[in-house]
Amino acid sequence: IISDAVGSGVDILSLGHDFFSDFEARLEQRASKGLRSALTTGMLPCDELMNGGLRNKQVGLLVGGSGRGKSICLAWLAYIAVLQGKTALYITLELPEEDIADRFDSMMSYVSPHELKDSRSTVAAAMDKIEKKYNKKLFIKEFSPGTTTVSALQSYYRNLASQGIVADLVCVDYLDLI
Repeated sequence: IISDAVGSGVDILSLGHDFFSDFEARLEQRASKGLRSALTTGMLPCDELMNGGLRNKQVGLLVGGSGRGKSICLAWLAYIAVLQGKTALYITLELPEEDIADRFDSMMSYVSPHELKDSRSTVAAAMDKIEKKYNKKLFIKEFSPGTTTVSALQSYYRNLASQGIVADLVCVDYLDLI
């Protein structure tokens, strides 16, 4: 039973990466790989600081005071991921799904948020163009603040994966509300 459990996830018996002993192998591997692919942020100064953007399995954290644009920045990152043909998942614990969808509609159609209501045809044309070029690769899910757990997010992610949806980027808006 223990052997099966160990084999089902993280190998707890492994020592991990022996930094000094594995030095030569690490240099060789780095030289043979070249540049590793990254998900660009669409913001050149940020990408330069992060050697090209966010890499697979990396966690990025946006920190700032209330009203400083963290949620808009997360929406931007998800939008840029879609434009790169990636699947993005935007989890919100602050705003309703509809409000987040409005932000994406505004970004993708270049229509200001307060003009969305009167710009139906412009927004529809932009969505059609993006959908045809990049496919349906953006999901927005609202969870209740204060009562949502990490386990709930994991269950939701597993449910998506069981339907063949694997996110390349997961944005959690207001992680501190979990």
